[in-house]
Amino acid sequence: MLSVPAIHPALLALAVVVGACVLGIALLLLSRLPRGRHRTAWWLWSAALALDVAGASIGTAHHALHVAAGRGLVESMLTIAALLAAAGVVARLPRGAFAGRQLVLDQVPLVLAVVSVASVTYGGLVDDSPAHFAAHVAAPAAFILLASMCVEAIRYVGGRRAPRSAQLIAVGFLLTALAGISPAFVADPAELAYPRVAAWIAALAAIGAGAILRSRQSAEECDYMPRTDPIRGWSWGAVVGIVVLFVLTFVHRGPEEPFRQIAAVIALGCFAGRSAIARREGSRLLSELRSAEARYRSLVEQIPLAIYTDALDDTSTARYVSPAIEALTGYTREEVEGHAEWFPTVLHPDDRWVLDAMREWHADETPWEQEFRLIAKDGSVRWVRDRAVIVHDDSGAPLHAQGFLQDVSARKQAEADLRESERRYRDTLEGVKLLAVQLDLDGVVTFCNDHVCDVTGWTRDELVGRRWYETVGPVEHEYSFLQAVRDDDLEDSSEERLRTRSGGERVITWWDSVSRDASGEIVGVNSIGQDITERRQAEERLAFLRDHDELTGLPNRTVFTRCLAEAVVRARRRGRAVGVVFVTLENFRLVNDGYSHSVGDAVLCQFADRLRDAAGPAPVVARHGGDEFVVLLADMTDDPASQTHTHPADVAQMATALGGQVRHVLRRPFVHAGHEIYLSARSGIGIFPTEAATGEDVLKTAHVNAYRPSGGAHLVDGTAMGLAPRQELDLIARLHHAIERREFFLHYQPVINLSTGRMTGVEALIRWQPPDGRVVPPNQFIPLAERTNLIAPITQWVAEEVCRQKQQWRRRGIELAINLNFPVGMWDHASLVNLVALMNAHGLAPDDLVIEVTEWAVATDAEQSSGALQAVRTHGMRLAIDDFGTGYSSLARLGELPAAVIKVDRSFVRDLPHDPTAVAITRGIVDIAHGLEKQALAEGIETEEQRAFLASLGCDLGQGFLFSRPVPVAEIEAMLAAERRRAA
Repeated sequence: MLSVPAIHPALLALAVVVGACVLGIALLLLSRLPRGRHRTAWWLWSAALALDVAGASIGTAHHALHVAAGRGLVESMLTIAALLAAAGVVARLPRGAFAGRQLVLDQVPLVLAVVSVASVTYGGLVDDSPAHFAAHVAAPAAFILLASMCVEAIRYVGGRRAPRSAQLIAVGFLLTALAGISPAFVADPAELAYPRVAAWIAALAAIGAGAILRSRQSAEECDYMPRTDPIRGWSWGAVVGIVVLFVLTFVHRGPEEPFRQIAAVIALGCFAGRSAIARREGSRLLSELRSAEARYRSLVEQIPLAIYTDALDDTSTARYVSPAIEALTGYTREEVEGHAEWFPTVLHPDDRWVLDAMREWHADETPWEQEFRLIAKDGSVRWVRDRAVIVHDDSGAPLHAQGFLQDVSARKQAEADLRESERRYRDTLEGVKLLAVQLDLDGVVTFCNDHVCDVTGWTRDELVGRRWYETVGPVEHEYSFLQAVRDDDLEDSSEERLRTRSGGERVITWWDSVSRDASGEIVGVNSIGQDITERRQAEERLAFLRDHDELTGLPNRTVFTRCLAEAVVRARRRGRAVGVVFVTLENFRLVNDGYSHSVGDAVLCQFADRLRDAAGPAPVVARHGGDEFVVLLADMTDDPASQTHTHPADVAQMATALGGQVRHVLRRPFVHAGHEIYLSARSGIGIFPTEAATGEDVLKTAHVNAYRPSGGAHLVDGTAMGLAPRQELDLIARLHHAIERREFFLHYQPVINLSTGRMTGVEALIRWQPPDGRVVPPNQFIPLAERTNLIAPITQWVAEEVCRQKQQWRRRGIELAINLNFPVGMWDHASLVNLVALMNAHGLAPDDLVIEVTEWAVATDAEQSSGALQAVRTHGMRLAIDDFGTGYSSLARLGELPAAVIKVDRSFVRDLPHDPTAVAITRGIVDIAHGLEKQALAEGIETEEQRAFLASLGCDLGQGFLFSRPVPVAEIEAMLAAERRRAA
């Protein structure tokens, strides 16, 4: 009897309890898990677990009860119960998972072989107790069944590819089987007590961990691809068992020999039965396979598709191809199957890309679907559609490709014919530049050609599917047009303005026809259109140019003359007045000559805009021609309540105000390429009915007044001063800025009493020094200032400086008369009144300054000069007539002038005393001055001889370089101080 004195009974009892609990829980978990398509594998694990419980119970119960009671009855009962439980579990294995009979027949020879080996190692089975039998024979037999099932299950689930939970369970079962089988091969099983206990503990831990991990895994994680069910194959375990039994029967002789002989016969019978079942099953499977193959072949060969199986090589060598390949390509199956060069040979040269695509597909293993061309045996080209998938074995390795070739040549030809038809239709439309649009009954675009996209700026994808009128067409036309389509009441042609994507407009002429379906119902409209935008624009342009100036866009002379005639007729009928303002730009010739005519055109356009803004509500602003513009001031309505043009004086006032506004807008320069161009303008006024009786006469009067010299001035242009056009324009621009930047200053030239030699007064002379430091001579900028109307602000500045200097000298006790040159353009009553007001503002009397004005100003324009002379007389101003003898004034008129001084021009003084003519003229001027009780002042005295001669003639005053050049204030004051020292 075996004994295990080294193992404490309590430890063994604890091992029994723990093992039973762990195995019971694992069995429960495994039995309740979903098996999915691995149902066979998990039933095998369950059966192995039951056998493990049986074997463990037999071995453990033997040791525990033998030590505790020394009796074997209970051991035998437990062993029988455990074996019955294991048999019950195996019997409950579902027949649908695998054949249970084959499983039993495979395991019986192996179990009998283990029992025979145990009998040889143990020595006797008849006389031994049931406990010894259970420990040495029954338990190893149960564990050999466990090991066999573990091997079969591991083979089934894939070995290394199985989940980790299955691997843990397999390791646990194999450790259990190893620990349980070991006593069959030793004489005393007690010698393996400690290794067996350690193996059992490790096995239980692995089985429990695997079961828990399996319960936590998702269905996807456990859904691996199984191998073929191994139970349907031959069992090499049965063969090994039979061989072992026969070897032991003939080699080892003993009392158990009859048992081994009977066992060998039973094992051989099991093997024979297993073989018969396998043969019968194989015959059945072979019959079913042949039947299925026949059905499959019949199906494949009757399908009008070339079904194939290809190798996964570089040329997709055909392993099998259906007979339909001959109808498709003209090649027989024998010419295709197994020939690696066939596919590259029949592939169209332009579709060689298919070979590279196939190689990539073999690597990606994604579904394959392509269309390409094959060259048939008769040389014709066939379009085929190729669809295939890659087939894998049980381990997931790719085996071959399966697919089919479908002849799509007819569809490809139909598509090509359709494309060709569409191309011819599109080329026809595009060649004649026509728009083609199809709309449904809701106005949604269903088709449009490329020219529609070119004209509208929208792409085809953006137009198709959208409402035409909401996108490009006038929305207000949508309802009436679609209603006409539904009523089949379309006009022969129509014209619409389309809105482009960029916001522009295009004019389109449409020819529309309804579209019908197969039943004749109206389903939409087909429209062909022609873009006539350029033609309409040309017509509108011609109509515009008939009445407007092409450059400025203003009405032309023809329109203005017509409007003026209509205004005069209406004014004569209603007793109204009509005014015409004629405006001409001065210095404009310099722009064309100095820059270019294109710059001149740009300046004219800018001036036209400014004039239009300045004219405001004036009915007509037109370009008369060149740099001449005209403005009509008339009441063009028939409203009896309108009184704006009733009185000619009111119209004249409006015309005068407009002239002032024109001068105001010209204060801003015209800018070109960084250069500022300043221009001035002259304006003339004509009034009906006071100045002219007809429209033509009104225009002529305004024209004459515009070109009449202002104040009798004789203006000098830049050419006479030696200036190029661009230099003159640049000088005018700098002159404008000089006023703003106060770049002017005054010098004073002494006026000497020729009899005493003392300084009695000074003449204020302006100087200009720009930032560059070069002083500009007065004879260059003064004429430009007079021509550009800048002389007024310059004169205003000079007058203020003179008044300030006069007041400063007076406070210091210096009494000197200051002569102030007054420009011809300002020789009028208003300018002189403003000068008196300025003098009063500085605390000066009107006679504190001597106003110098040229003989030309007071002699040529009697009407304008009379107002100025009246202001001189009224305010008691002192007047000096400059440049006397160079003009055309009469002696009678000279006697009427309220002048205090008559200045002898330097042109006469220059030739004294040697030129008899100069002597006679100078003597006459001095005598006339004295005869009229006025002082005579000679200009330009440069020599002592000239001074002495003028003094001998009785000339009162003189000035010139002989006495002093124009000098700053400080030098004038120094000269006065020197006179006082000499007098003292």
